[in-house]
Amino acid sequence: SLTEKVAAAIPEELLDWRAESRDGEHQFSLAEIVMHMIDARRMFAAQLTGEDYTSMYFAPDYWSGGDVSDEIFYGFKPHGGTAALLENLTEARELFAPFLALPGSELGHITVGARSAFEQMVAAFKADGHDTAAMERHGPPTVTHGLMSVIAHESGHRGALGTLLRLNGVALPE
Repeated sequence: SLTEKVAAAIPEELLDWRAESRDGEHQFSLAEIVMHMIDARRMFAAQLTGEDYTSMYFAPDYWSGGDVSDEIFYGFKPHGGTAALLENLTEARELFAPFLALPGSELGHITVGARSAFEQMVAAFKADGHDTAAMERHGPPTVTHGLMSVIAHESGHRGALGTLLRLNGVALPE
């Protein structure tokens, strides 16, 4: 995929480089951007499959929804280098293979995993005292919604990664 091609263009010596923010805000390193995309692939796949991939996340606290400090919130596990990142990207992409193989007539369906994840989310919001009426009217996501969510999320981060690479003089694949 294009994301894998862009990630493969990151020189090992730039994996831990991060842009500096004028206002001191935390910025992901280049490797952390890739790890975030890997985690998001797994998180969106989990919403369709009903599987729990949290033990595989590079930044589990980021996805927990908990109220934690920035040091914990942005606490990424070691990336293991370019080869490990590319292997994880591929493994996470493959989680979507069963859904990409579905006939078009089934893309509007709601998976058992999506229904379960949705019910858990509604229950958690209710437990925190939030009004869930709008969520419940919308209902759980369809296969198409899950696929489009990961595409939209990843394209933005891939664009930022490409821009940061170009700023560092790295030529990207066509």
